[in-house]
Amino acid sequence: MKNYQNIFLVTLVTFVTFLSWSNSYAQQHSTGEFINLPELESADIGIQLVETKTGKVLTSHNNNKLLTPASILKVLTTATALEIYGPDHRIPTLLEYVGNIEPDGTLKGDIYIKGNGDPTLGSEHIDTEKEQKEKEDFLKNCMTAIRKAGIKKVEGKVIADESCFDQEGISPKWLWEDMGNYFASGSYGISYKDNMYRLYLKSGVVGSKPEIIRTQPSMPQINFLNNLQVKKSNSDNAYIYGVPFTGERWLFGAVPANQTAFCIRGDIPDPPLYLATCLKNELEKNNIPVTGEPSTYRLCMLKNELLKKDRKILYTHESVPLSEIIRITNVKSNNHYAEHLLKLVALSKYPQASFQKGIETVQSFWKEKGINLSGIQIYDGSGLSPVNKVTPAVMVELLIYMYNKSEYSSAFYSSLPEAGKEGTVRNLLKKTALEGKVHLKSGSITNVQCYTGYVIKDNKEYAFCIMVNNFGKQRRKVISEIEKMMLGW
Repeated sequence: MKNYQNIFLVTLVTFVTFLSWSNSYAQQHSTGEFINLPELESADIGIQLVETKTGKVLTSHNNNKLLTPASILKVLTTATALEIYGPDHRIPTLLEYVGNIEPDGTLKGDIYIKGNGDPTLGSEHIDTEKEQKEKEDFLKNCMTAIRKAGIKKVEGKVIADESCFDQEGISPKWLWEDMGNYFASGSYGISYKDNMYRLYLKSGVVGSKPEIIRTQPSMPQINFLNNLQVKKSNSDNAYIYGVPFTGERWLFGAVPANQTAFCIRGDIPDPPLYLATCLKNELEKNNIPVTGEPSTYRLCMLKNELLKKDRKILYTHESVPLSEIIRITNVKSNNHYAEHLLKLVALSKYPQASFQKGIETVQSFWKEKGINLSGIQIYDGSGLSPVNKVTPAVMVELLIYMYNKSEYSSAFYSSLPEAGKEGTVRNLLKKTALEGKVHLKSGSITNVQCYTGYVIKDNKEYAFCIMVNNFGKQRRKVISEIEKMMLGW
C-alpha cells in the first residue's frame, strides 16, 4: 500500500510540475515577438545577448542604436571607478587646523574640514554595525581630536574645504522638475548625510493646503514657498524645486488627505556649509566657543580669501571600501553616490574634478582598454539626464570585459543586484526559473525602461542589454513583456 502511495505522490508531483512548467513557458516569447508587440509599436528598442566566454551573439536588435539608458549608466560609472581605484580604496576626509594653540587652549586660527569627495559621510545607506557606528561618530570623533589637541576656544572659523570638486554640483542637462529633490542632490567635494533632508507635512481635508511641520535635520536656512494641495490620493505626488546654494525651495504637487506627518525628501542646498555649521554647533555645545561664522572654499573664493595651506591634521576619517560604495550605487540605484564616483574618476587625472573631466576620464580609460565610447553621449554618472545616449553593444562589451579581463571581476559582479531578491529588481522575474540567476542593473525614467547585466541559462553565462525608449504610459506591461522575453531566451 505504501509503495502505491509513493508512486501516486511522485506522479502527482510530476504532473503539477509539468503544469507549472507548461504555464511558465506559455508566458514566454522570443526577441522577435517582443519587438513586434503592438504595445511597442512606437517604441525605440535595442537588445543584445552575448555569451561571455565565446563572444557568440545569441540575439541582437538595434544593438548600435543610441538610446537613453537611465540608471543602467551607473554600470559604466561604477566599473570605471572600480578599475581605477580597486575595491579596497577608501576616501579620506581630514580635520585640520591652522594657526597656533596658546597655552590657555585658544586656537588663534581656523579649523578645516578637507573633503576628498566621499559620498558616504553620514550616509544612512551604510548598513554594517561597525560602519554604522563610524558614520554616527564623525562629529564625535572630530570633538575627541580637538580636545586631544588641547583646543578650548577658536578665534577663527570652521571652514569646509570642498575644493577637490568644482562648484557645478548638478549636471546642466538635468531637468528642472528633478532639481531640489533628494534623488537629484548635488555632488560636492564635501557631502554630508546624503545631502538630504526630510520635510514633514500635516494635511487636512481635500482641497486644503498642507501645513509644514518641520525638517529633519533642521534646515533654518531654507525658505519654503508652499504651493501644495491636499487631494484624494494615497500616493506621493509632491515635489521640491530649487537650485544649489540658494535658500528658496518651491513646493508643488499634491499630498494625501488627513496625514499627521507626511514626509517628502529634498536636497541640502549647500552641503559643505551645512557640515561646517554642524561642527561649529557641536563645538559650542561642548563649551568650545568659535568667534567666526562657518565658511567654505566657495564662499572664501567669492570674497577673494585664499585658504591657508600649512595645515596640521587632527583626525582622518575614511569611507567604507569602494566595493561597498559601488554595490550600494548599483543595488539601490543611488544617484548621489554615482555622481561622486564620476568626479572621483576625474581626480585620478586632474587636481580638481568636474562632470566634464569625469566624462573625459571615463572615455579615455576605456579607449585604452579597447572599448570605444566616442560615439555615445554622457552628461552625468547616474543616468538621470534624459539626453544621455548609449548603445546596447557598448554596454555588453563593457560587461564582457569586466567578466573576462577585469582583476576585480568578482567585486563588480556582486555589485549588481539579484533579480527577484534585492534592490530595484527585487520584483523582477520573481518566482520564475530565472529568480536569483540574473545579476543586473535596471534603469527607468519617463518613457524609458532598461536592463543590463548577466544571466545564467543552461550552465552558461551571458551578458545582455535591453533598452526600451518612448513606450508611452504602460511601464508595468513593458516590464512584464521583458520578463517573458528573458524567460524565452
